[in-house]
Amino acid sequence: MTPQDRQVNFADLRREHEAATIGPLLWALTVELAGMVGRRYRPAEYNGGAPWDKASIEELAQQTAVDLLIGEGQIDYIFTVADSTEDVRRLLTRNVKRALWRRRSPTVVDRLKGRACEMASQPPLAIEYVGSRRWITSSGDPGAPRELSDAELRRAAAAARRIPRLIEREGAERASMVYSPGML
Repeated sequence: MTPQDRQVNFADLRREHEAATIGPLLWALTVELAGMVGRRYRPAEYNGGAPWDKASIEELAQQTAVDLLIGEGQIDYIFTVADSTEDVRRLLTRNVKRALWRRRSPTVVDRLKGRACEMASQPPLAIEYVGSRRWITSSGDPGAPRELSDAELRRAAAAARRIPRLIEREGAERASMVYSPGML
């Protein structure tokens, strides 16, 4: 494809967007990108366990178009910042990935992290934010958050080894128990 072809395609995409928001060219591009991106993601986590077929690809494209491109105004943003067909493709791909992330089934680790954060926000612990980093601290501790030393990490790992492991049962209605300091 020559740069001139790309320019024509971009002009066609822009005209279509101005006339119909998402017309046949933009829809076809969204479906194409949903297929390319979606097939790289595990169906068990990102497609409810169903295989990536034509119908599920179109469903992903529709979710991307309705929820993100139109619902969040991303299509207008794309045509505000894009200067080429490649820009449009890159930004559409980003939105397909965002749609996939929203579909992701929570894992055991996700649920554990959520419960651990919930427990860490209760006294005697506290969650403190320093920039974009999240720290779990002792509430009332005057010291600034810091990385744990190797010795502190070894002590924590040794303490965690003493806690009995519970087997996660597939299909269980509740996740395995998380121990709190009062239970140990």
